[in-house]
Amino acid sequence: MKQLKKMKNYSHIFLLLFSLLSGCLGLEKSESKKLKRENLTFKLIKNRKKEAHTLMIPPPKLLSLSKNRYPWDHKYIHNHPRITKEYFRCKGNLLNPFLRIESTSHQVTYQIDCGGIHSHSLPIREGKEFIYPILINLLNFVQEKSKHRVIITSGHRCPIHNSYIDPSKKNRLSKHLMGAIVDFYVEKMEQNPLAIVAILKSYYDHTPFFLPFRETANKWKNKEITITLHESDQDRNKDNDHPYPYLSIEVNYHREIKRFVPFSWQKAYQNFYRNS
Repeated sequence: MKQLKKMKNYSHIFLLLFSLLSGCLGLEKSESKKLKRENLTFKLIKNRKKEAHTLMIPPPKLLSLSKNRYPWDHKYIHNHPRITKEYFRCKGNLLNPFLRIESTSHQVTYQIDCGGIHSHSLPIREGKEFIYPILINLLNFVQEKSKHRVIITSGHRCPIHNSYIDPSKKNRLSKHLMGAIVDFYVEKMEQNPLAIVAILKSYYDHTPFFLPFRETANKWKNKEITITLHESDQDRNKDNDHPYPYLSIEVNYHREIKRFVPFSWQKAYQNFYRNS
């Protein structure tokens, strides 16, 4: 009798466990069906020929990778990094020696260089750092066509660095202060700057609005840019203290806003952030 009672108790426990498990399984199945119904969104598309209906499931949404880019997601041009506005930052350096300046009245002053990228920003336009886009596009075009690296020797200059490398009055109106001119040469083509000029001119083959180029002594000018060749035996500033001839590209016209680009004192001397 005792054994029968024990068996009855075990059977009750077994039935209780079974009902609980089946209930949980039922809940899981119902939840699973519910999730499927919520996730499976579809539209009925009518087939004109057979008057049938096709089930169309929308493609899954991909996660944005803008914040966490893959290491290999950086663009290169023939194994050379693509040029961005970062390459135009001022080359000032506080470790440069003091500059001795003697005026026409024989007054002597000394000037120190700026702190470069640690002391100030690039020019600011609409709250963002700015370099004229055509300069970046042209230099990347040169890298693409020449398959050699472009070396920027002078991009943006702050007023302190601009005066440090060339204290002449003429240089006070340099468009380097506005991010509207760049000096550069091309590795392995240092002694062939005319080939680079030809590449730059070919950029405009499919944009007749900016053609033709007018050529004078070591200058090529169209509506948008002026290309200048600086020979190795010419006087040069401290940013271009190297033995090669180099080229300058100056922006004449801003195609995005359809305006000419004259020198602006406000944009040159007041339109950048200074680090404290």
